[in-house]
Amino acid sequence: MTTILDRVVRWCLDPDGDLYGDERERFRWYEGMTTAASLQALLLPWAAAVMVLPLGKASVLPLAVMLAAAWAPQMLATLYVGRRQVDTTPRTWSAKRILLFVLNVVPYALFVVGALYVSRPGDSSWQGAAFGSAFGALLGVAATVVKGRRRARREALAGGRGLMTPPSGPVRSPDGDGAAGTRVRAARKEIGLTQQGLAAAVQVSRQTIIAMETGDYAPSVYLAIKVAKALRSSVEALWDPEPPGEGLPRAAAAP
Repeated sequence: MTTILDRVVRWCLDPDGDLYGDERERFRWYEGMTTAASLQALLLPWAAAVMVLPLGKASVLPLAVMLAAAWAPQMLATLYVGRRQVDTTPRTWSAKRILLFVLNVVPYALFVVGALYVSRPGDSSWQGAAFGSAFGALLGVAATVVKGRRRARREALAGGRGLMTPPSGPVRSPDGDGAAGTRVRAARKEIGLTQQGLAAAVQVSRQTIIAMETGDYAPSVYLAIKVAKALRSSVEALWDPEPPGEGLPRAAAAP
């Protein structure tokens, strides 16, 4: 069943439209938007935590609204991926994860302490808030570590480590050496088609064809089928890293 959250996500990602270009350009746009969202999630809370003290009591409410506006989309994102059967529990607590946890949690705690301090200068409630924030953060870390260990045990019993960590950098062809791109280029030249002509035939940009031919981009199955048809070839002939006649012998066909 399609929910309102699903509709919001599809509207933002525009998977069936041309808001972000073809699939390679769309992937780069998604990378850029993820980077922007990650930086905003870090910078906005720190800005609020730093500004509440010099701006005083009058700034508490507008800064709190800003923090809520920054926090709500993160919670919606977590809810969405959870509904998509993605386990959001960390497998391990690496140095980077610990640093990001501190950078994300500390500014909210500092803002609460600062807001109480400027709202009630003569009161000691801000000290209790500081202690409570620290204690709550420790409990949260402990609970997450326990859940992570349970997840690791479940995956070990299942005989795997779950999802693989995606490689950084550009998407590479399965060959790793651009052999698939070389086959695509050769097939295109064989039928006398230019890069721009192939791009128009499969409805992508010329830059995507260039990236495909240099091995810097592995197309989706959908795009690979369209390219293969445009080149009067097959997906196996163009992208199989071990085409017939190379490497280990193929199994004999069934009679």
